[in-house]
Amino acid sequence: MEYACMGRIERDGRCPKLQEIQRFVPGIGVWCENHVETKEPAPLPDAIFTKFTLLREEGERLKVFGVRWSDNPANPNSPKRDLGTLGRIRKGIKDSGCPVFGNDGVFRVSLAPVASELLEKRKWNIADVHIRPGKKPSEAVLTVVISEKATREVALPEKAQEELALLLSSVRQQVHIWANPRNTEGQVIHTINCVGCGYEDLGDRSLDFQNGLWAVS
Repeated sequence: MEYACMGRIERDGRCPKLQEIQRFVPGIGVWCENHVETKEPAPLPDAIFTKFTLLREEGERLKVFGVRWSDNPANPNSPKRDLGTLGRIRKGIKDSGCPVFGNDGVFRVSLAPVASELLEKRKWNIADVHIRPGKKPSEAVLTVVISEKATREVALPEKAQEELALLLSSVRQQVHIWANPRNTEGQVIHTINCVGCGYEDLGDRSLDFQNGLWAVS
């Protein structure tokens, strides 16, 4: 498995140098030759953007349940610009995010430990939830923003909350994580991109937050 060095770089980013590892060992860091002596880890993120690529009909169903649909969330001139545009793409700054698990990501992992730690243990809040059209006409992308600094949860109907809880605890076919440097708003944002349908019982591995350094167990 490919895994990025844990070291901190400029603008509070994460070192993109990938290391080959067999498994994660608690308490043992993964460092490249530039960070093996200092061992200064990349910082804790301020927010996590979890993005689910869904079938269009799934997105439409969530819309019926009360999740906001945004036809043009990437428009920087919109006075109601979505929080989702503050993730990997930042106006005026070339994207320099680090793929934590390399270009392939990880396969069939449960998201449940991440949701449990952020929402239950750390008491972070869901600051925003919206759906937008996907790259293909048959797709829709659901974005869930979990933020340390949000003082209260975004208001959602009960049915939408139930569907969201199922997604955030599901096993996904493929997961990519991007650790981004501090943006122009002063935030460190990590993005979890979930591709493929969810599974209930087919995953034997879990995604762990690990203070924003991420691991698979």
